[in-house]
Amino acid sequence: MAGNTGVVDHAVLGDDVTLAVRALAMKDIPDAGVYYGQPAIPAAQGLRAAALMASLPELRRRIQALEERL
Repeated sequence: MAGNTGVVDHAVLGDDVTLAVRALAMKDIPDAGVYYGQPAIPAAQGLRAAALMASLPELRRRIQALEERL
């Protein structure tokens, strides 16, 4: 586990589970891999979600423009 990570209650981490910095395991994580975020999810999934967050303001503007055209 990296620094500033947490495991809630009696969550069980399987063999070769790595929690990235500031990850929070809120339930059992049986599968080996690197986990990221709060709640902890597979790192690849978490990094994709973080990348999509950056595009949300532009998507919001585009949706508003489309709604105005309706």
